[in-house]
Amino acid sequence: MATLTAKRKTAPKAVPTRKAKPKPPKLTFGQRLVEGMQEVLREVSGEDTDCIRFKIPANATLEQISAAHDAAYEALLAKQTARKMKLAPPAEVSAARVKAGRDALGLSQQVFADFLGVGVALVRAWEGGTRSPKGADRRLLADIAARPDYWRDQVRLAKRT
Repeated sequence: MATLTAKRKTAPKAVPTRKAKPKPPKLTFGQRLVEGMQEVLREVSGEDTDCIRFKIPANATLEQISAAHDAAYEALLAKQTARKMKLAPPAEVSAARVKAGRDALGLSQQVFADFLGVGVALVRAWEGGTRSPKGADRRLLADIAARPDYWRDQVRLAKRT
C-alpha cells in the first residue's frame, strides 16, 4: 500500500526592494549664483585650489615680485600631472641611426645593450636592419641622437655605480 504525503506549500520568498537614492535638492537660480560666487572667492583667496599663490613683501621691487611669481609658478608646475595629452608617436629609427647613436656614445654593442636594458642580439638586429626599435626604445634612441653629450654623461655615471 502506497502512502501519500502531502507537500507543504511554502510562501514565496520576499524579494528585497531597493531604496530609491535620494535626489539632490534642485537649486534655484539664486542658490547656483551664490555657489558660483563662493567658488570664485575660494579661487581668488587660494583656498583649496592649485592657483599660483605668493606673497609680495612691502616695498618690493619689480624684480623681487617677478622672482616670487616665478618660484610659485615652478612649484605649481611640479604639482601638476598630465592626465590627457596627445603625443606624437616616436619617429622611425633606421639601422644607421642606431649605429650612429651607439658610436656617438663610444660604446660596444654589448655595453650599449646593457645600458639600454635590452639583449645584445636585439641591438645587433636593430643595426643589421632585421628588426626596428619599438615604443620606448625608439623614443630613447631618438633622444640619444638628439642629445649625445647628455647621454655620454649618463653612461659615465652608470659606470661609477
